[in-house]
Amino acid sequence: MRVTIAAAAVVALAVPGSANAATAMLNARVQMSDGVTLQATVTGQAPLAARPVIVEFSPYGAGSGSTYDGTAYNYLLVQIRGTGNSDGEFDALGPRTQEDVAEALDWACRQSWSNGRLGLNGFSASAITVYNSLHLKLPCVQTAVLRSGTFELYRDLLWPGGVSNSVVGAGVLLLIGSPAAKESFGRSPVSNFDTAVGLFDAGVSGGLQHQTLDSWWQQRGFRGEVNHLPILMLDSFFDVESRGAFQAFQALQGDGAHLLLVGGHDGAPAGTDAGDGATKEWFDHYLLGANNGIVSQPRVQMLMANGSHEGYEAGNIVRYNASDWPVPGTRWESLWMSPVRSGSGHSINDGSLDAQRPTATTTQSYAAIPTEPSSSDVPNEAFVGPDGLNQAATQFPLLTETAVSEPQALTYTTAPLGRDLLSAGPAALDVRSSSTTTETAMWAVISDVWPDGSSHPVAAGRLLSAYPKVIATKSLYDGQGDLVQPYGDYSAKSDDTPAVERSYQIEFWPIGNDFRRGHRIRLVILGASAASMPSVPAVNSVRLGGPDASRLLLPMLPAPNSSQPHCPLASGRIQGQSLGPLRLGMTRGQAHLLFPQSTTRGRHYMVFYCLAPKGIRAGYPSPKLLRALSPAERRRVAGRAVLLLSAYKRYVLRGVKPGTTVASAARRLGLGRPFHVGLNWWYLVGDGQSRGVLKVRHGVIEEVGIANAALTSGRHATWSFLTSFSG
Repeated sequence: MRVTIAAAAVVALAVPGSANAATAMLNARVQMSDGVTLQATVTGQAPLAARPVIVEFSPYGAGSGSTYDGTAYNYLLVQIRGTGNSDGEFDALGPRTQEDVAEALDWACRQSWSNGRLGLNGFSASAITVYNSLHLKLPCVQTAVLRSGTFELYRDLLWPGGVSNSVVGAGVLLLIGSPAAKESFGRSPVSNFDTAVGLFDAGVSGGLQHQTLDSWWQQRGFRGEVNHLPILMLDSFFDVESRGAFQAFQALQGDGAHLLLVGGHDGAPAGTDAGDGATKEWFDHYLLGANNGIVSQPRVQMLMANGSHEGYEAGNIVRYNASDWPVPGTRWESLWMSPVRSGSGHSINDGSLDAQRPTATTTQSYAAIPTEPSSSDVPNEAFVGPDGLNQAATQFPLLTETAVSEPQALTYTTAPLGRDLLSAGPAALDVRSSSTTTETAMWAVISDVWPDGSSHPVAAGRLLSAYPKVIATKSLYDGQGDLVQPYGDYSAKSDDTPAVERSYQIEFWPIGNDFRRGHRIRLVILGASAASMPSVPAVNSVRLGGPDASRLLLPMLPAPNSSQPHCPLASGRIQGQSLGPLRLGMTRGQAHLLFPQSTTRGRHYMVFYCLAPKGIRAGYPSPKLLRALSPAERRRVAGRAVLLLSAYKRYVLRGVKPGTTVASAARRLGLGRPFHVGLNWWYLVGDGQSRGVLKVRHGVIEEVGIANAALTSGRHATWSFLTSFSG
């Protein structure tokens, strides 16, 4: 690869936050391996010298960097290809943009103004670009701070629940295209043509051509993390892309991630700093080596609403810290939809939410027609909130209350609460439904109903009826086996048969609200937000009561600072060198930070980590195993996890999970000769970066897991490995 600087200029400017310092600015054209040049701008205290560099990849043009953390750093803004003043075609943050990230970082690492320690910063599309690129080796990068970015672009922003978020998609393209249009006079006609083609193609591809979650979208989401970066994720419960930060934390917490819910596109609560202080401390720790205690702070820190989004923005918040997400000890309350009138709603039916399943069965119907976004579309409301909607809502409260949409909706409301209920976590609607059309957008809102009757939306769920399936291995189940965060299968449509009921699991993006004593909880089922692509008007019906009763599963937190120990819910999956939140190569100390509750059960080289409903155990090298290794191998694995196992059926090894028979596993995996150790039979199979492991007793798989590939490369080595953990 040949990377060149095409032009450079240095100017003196004032540094934000410092009246006495001046900054130097260096503009450069950086050539990528395919010949396209990107606009890059370096700023820092004059004169530019070798310092840690905070790098941001932005499609929003010149001056769009989103952090300033002091004069100890230089700042590099790289304008993404096909945007701003960079050449090439915009590929919607796809594979070519991802390659640009790696190549530009390699160039930055070797410049005179870099000391070889890079940190990545991103907001919105800048953060998405980083998440999408983590599967590539990113030279010299030590850490990242990512705010309000999608983890999966399809699910988290443009097609949530398989429903087209068309207005937001068009708005994003406008935000990206405007800086490029301003720069068009200074670029060649060929470059302008490429830019126009790229933006047009991104709109057609993302908005019309690729409506299912196909390979095009998979290339524009998280595809793995080979860098093992400690990442600080920042967002808010009301953000237009809020789902991404939660999913990212769950996937990457094994590398030291922290999750701060302190503000996003919707702004931050009054009197708070939107996470700016934590951002500076994070970079100071990982780039400057500052011992400032940031990594010792709670892994999850939340600013939750206290009844409404407007109150949240005004600073009326509840603070809650936790060690994991979902919060350990969370329970999901089943609130059953009942036809009994609540006497509080303004809807067609004014139904109730009840802790008891109704015995009698019936159906209720509503017109699935577009609804006012400000009252039904919590995430998209946040997208435009800072641009005037927040201020308008203070003058005209009805603008953002569900009362606007309730007359054309079904509502189900609890009785007044007898105590405060803190709700934070993913929520789900388990509903049996039919429609008069073959495809309809199902929409649901959770609201906080105040004693004065005003109803304030705090979470929204969306699902296109053509997607009734979920991917069980990626979904979240609670300790009772209830599906509380469905991971929808959007790979292919399965249209309705009109008037025939099907079961649906609708995902609500995580909620964070304190429902106060005397308030009520309301579920509103209505037509899709007008910010979505219009669908054919229909009449939709939901089933209440009986064996197919519909219900809302709402997360309830334990009381703050509760002394009762709780095991976090099992999360993640078997992928590469990870089993859930644990990873091969992780030290005992790193694992203990994730799971303070653990036991050795009297075994020196095996640790059992507490998760609900079933845990994970990790094997660490014994002296016997280490003695058989070369000095280099010994240094590489000493004190680090080399074996991970679990009996929880959530964890699936290439289609095989605990409870599967050996005969079935043999057909699927082509098992070789087993190893007989004690009462158990062990099978090992190739699995990419690691070796898959099956523990079998009486012909049934009891545990699945992964092992260090280098330590299990032959039968003799594998036997030594399997027998080394018994001390």
